[in-house]
Amino acid sequence: MARRGWLEHLPNSRIIPAMKEKSMPITKVLDYQENIYELTNAVIKRSNQVTKTGSEELETYQNKPISLSMDEILSKKVLFRNKQS
Repeated sequence: MARRGWLEHLPNSRIIPAMKEKSMPITKVLDYQENIYELTNAVIKRSNQVTKTGSEELETYQNKPISLSMDEILSKKVLFRNKQS
């Protein structure tokens, strides 16, 4: 007989399938070899954009725009450039 979880015994409980949540890409940050100051500024600007306009992917990052922005920039889904270049 399979053991039932405590959640199944609660009244009005339902089991919701877990979404695949993503977190901040720490390993990508540690491997980043370019100017970390420029990366920080780009992530801040991108997270402001995401906060103002929204994003469909934001829920997969636990509604954390900085984590989403960091992953977008480090995986080169969103490109940035320095104003001086």
